[in-house]
Amino acid sequence: MITSGNYRSIFTPSGQAFVWHNITYEFDIIYVGIHRHIKKQCLLSSILQLFISCDDAVFNLILSKGSLLVGTGLLWWTYADLKHQLDNTPESEILKESVQNESAFLVYSILATVITVNLFIFNTFI
Repeated sequence: MITSGNYRSIFTPSGQAFVWHNITYEFDIIYVGIHRHIKKQCLLSSILQLFISCDDAVFNLILSKGSLLVGTGLLWWTYADLKHQLDNTPESEILKESVQNESAFLVYSILATVITVNLFIFNTFI
């Protein structure tokens, strides 16, 4: 075996030199390439996991707060529609139930607004 610097040569029986440095260098390249690939995959999977968890949180936020806003908005819309109909109806044609419906939707709208505001405040700060 002949050693000179970083090269180690072994002579095969046929007299050819076999350089160990080239083999170890190739294995080092393969190892570094695999190691880099694994690091990239870990980084990508971590980013994907973060995106999925944030996406889930954003989806839940939009779904919960959006449904509260839409529900409260629909209650107010219905109250405004009932109020508009009663204001444009002559007094002789107004039914007692229609007035009670308007009052009930006003109460429901106010309660829904108070609950929605409380949930927004408590979910934001807690």
